[in-house]
Amino acid sequence: MGDRVIPEITTQPIVNSTVKAQDADLPPEKSAKLCLATAEELEKNGHLDQAIAQYELALKHQPGLPGTGKKLAACYARQGQFDKAIEQYQKGLAGSPRDADLLNDIGYTYYEKEDFVTAEKYLRQAITSKPSHQRAHGNLGLALGRQCKWKESLEEFKKAGSPATAQANLAAMYLAAGKAEEARRSCNIALGLEPNHKTARELLAKLDELPKEEGKTVKQAEAKLLKQPETTKESASTQVTSDATAQEQLKSVQLQKPVRVNRQTEQSEFRPVKQ
Repeated sequence: MGDRVIPEITTQPIVNSTVKAQDADLPPEKSAKLCLATAEELEKNGHLDQAIAQYELALKHQPGLPGTGKKLAACYARQGQFDKAIEQYQKGLAGSPRDADLLNDIGYTYYEKEDFVTAEKYLRQAITSKPSHQRAHGNLGLALGRQCKWKESLEEFKKAGSPATAQANLAAMYLAAGKAEEARRSCNIALGLEPNHKTARELLAKLDELPKEEGKTVKQAEAKLLKQPETTKESASTQVTSDATAQEQLKSVQLQKPVRVNRQTEQSEFRPVKQ
């Protein structure tokens, strides 16, 4: 029997039943490889539901197929299915408990889940396992920043990039906490170090657009942008703005988002590790 040719993926996803029919007569190992290759193409073209199905099928044919669980976890995370992603990472760590990349990935997933304390725990483990892990240092800076541990956050950002980029990242963390003046100060420090630093200039421009006397409005907008519940209780009669006004703030405030570990990054971002 000749070699199977994997169909080329363009804009149309491969139907799962078709793949099953094609590999029904293959040995489990070859079926797993076919499903894996199909899943990778589907993921590349943004068809995450089909990719997940094929990764799962690959693992059904060959449990423990190297790298497959990690790729499946990344797809789950991209869809916001963080618990399923964490389950896959835990399976990987069961066999490689000191794998710095896996520890970074699960830590970052907890960060996306907004469990910053657990994220910090795993990211510190990643750094203990591999002190030079630049991505883990950057992600730890994010987790610390969201806990308002400013000094520690800055130190981790410095280990992930240039001093100017560290200050720009810290500025984003300050703004996420509703500390606009501190964010402005960090932006100015970044620009003092690198006058043309893109992230700092863009963030400072957005800060200049914010209404100076409507701090609560800004905080509401930031909370919605970052999908965080607000920390203070206000009755409807004392709320500063309507949802429409807050939405306008979202258009003017663009916080520097943490890198998603399985997408391409901009030059100013610390590099991810998920492939």
